[in-house]
Amino acid sequence: MRDILASIAAYFAGLQSREKIFVAVGAILVLGLLSIKALLPLGQTYTELAQQKQLLETDLLWLQQQRETVVELTNNCPALRHRQNSQSSTLSQLVRRNQWQVESLNEGRDKTSLAVAGDDSNRLLQLIHQIACYGFVVDSIEINRSDISDSGAAKLRADLEVRNAE
Repeated sequence: MRDILASIAAYFAGLQSREKIFVAVGAILVLGLLSIKALLPLGQTYTELAQQKQLLETDLLWLQQQRETVVELTNNCPALRHRQNSQSSTLSQLVRRNQWQVESLNEGRDKTSLAVAGDDSNRLLQLIHQIACYGFVVDSIEINRSDISDSGAAKLRADLEVRNAE
């Protein structure tokens, strides 16, 4: 290594003064370009990370602002005790509780088909909500309007397919 440095120093000593200035300026420029080349990716990485940090802070702020909205989205199912009845008896009780009549109830392996009749559409929506609160998943609903009842309201018939969510 010393031999190489000695030969470079001897070569540099043999140059004229303007050639020495030219070589020194060229060496400084080469070193400057190499350091820029080495530091440029670090600067780009810093810029990208700063932009990513800004985006994440914006997302965090948005999530904090949405917290109250998310709290309001919780369902309003009452805390129910674990039911010990069969699926069919639980569904029948829910239908009767909402003042509808059970026309048919067929319990299969995975699904239970339920046909109900009544004249209050709001109570049908309550029934579906309560079925969901009791841990059932309503897979399909078909609502048909039939004759006018004695009270003057349209008679409704709903066919539901529900399954246990567990």
